[in-house]
Amino acid sequence: MDCGWRGECAQRGGVSWIPGLTRTGRELLRKAGLEELAVLELEKPGAIVERVGLGWGQALRAVAGARVARMGVPLRLRRPRLAELRRPYVAMVALQDGFDRRFPVFGSQRENGEARFFVARTPEEERGAFEGFLGSLKGASGLVHGGEFRQLFFYFATRWPDLAGRLMQLEARSFDVLAVARGAYQFPGPVRRAGDALKMFCGEADLDEEGAVAGLLAEGDFEKLEALAQKELRGCMGVLDWMLRDVE
Repeated sequence: MDCGWRGECAQRGGVSWIPGLTRTGRELLRKAGLEELAVLELEKPGAIVERVGLGWGQALRAVAGARVARMGVPLRLRRPRLAELRRPYVAMVALQDGFDRRFPVFGSQRENGEARFFVARTPEEERGAFEGFLGSLKGASGLVHGGEFRQLFFYFATRWPDLAGRLMQLEARSFDVLAVARGAYQFPGPVRRAGDALKMFCGEADLDEEGAVAGLLAEGDFEKLEALAQKELRGCMGVLDWMLRDVE
C-alpha cells in the first residue's frame, strides 16, 4: 500500500512528492540541487547515478516521477514480465475494517464479468461468507488481487486451520496485480487500490473518494460496500488487461 504519510510529504513539494524513493535517495537529490521537479525532469538517470550516487532503479524512478507529475498519466519504466501476468480467470477482493478486524464483504469476478458477493453482516457470519467465497473460486486456473490477500491467506489459515490446505493451494496460483503494476510503472499519484491504478491508466486524475469500510459498516450500508468491492474487482481485471495490451 502507499505510504500513509504521503499527503504530508506532498505538501513540501519537490522530490518529497515522488513515490518509490527512499529517504536517503531524496536527501541525496536535495544535496545535489535536484530538489525541484522541473529541474529533475531534465536529468538523465545515468547522469544522476554518476553525479548523486543513487542506484539505477532509484535514479530512474526519480526522473520518471518528475515527468509524470507534469504529464498526469503513468509512465512505463519496464515491460511487465509475461510470467507475472499469467492469465487469471478470477479476480478476488476482501473488504476489511482494520479497527475491529471485520470482513463484511468478499467478492469474486470471472473474465466474463460475472461477479458474486458474499456478505457477512455480523462477525458470526464471516465463516459462512468466506466458505461461499472459496466455493466461487473453484475451477479457476489463476487468481488476481490488489494486494490484500498476501497477508489474508495466512490470517484466515490461522483463524480457521481446517481451511489451511485449500488456502495454500489458492495462494500458489494467485498474484498481486497491483504490485506488478507498481514495479513496471511510475504513477502520478497515490495508488492504494487497483481501482486507483486503472483510473490513472485511463487518464482520470480526479479519483473518487470512497467511503471507508469502517464507516460504511457502522452505518450498515452493505449496498455501498458491495459497490466498493465491485469497483475493486473491475480494477484488478482492468489493470491486468491494460498491462497485457502493453506487452503485446
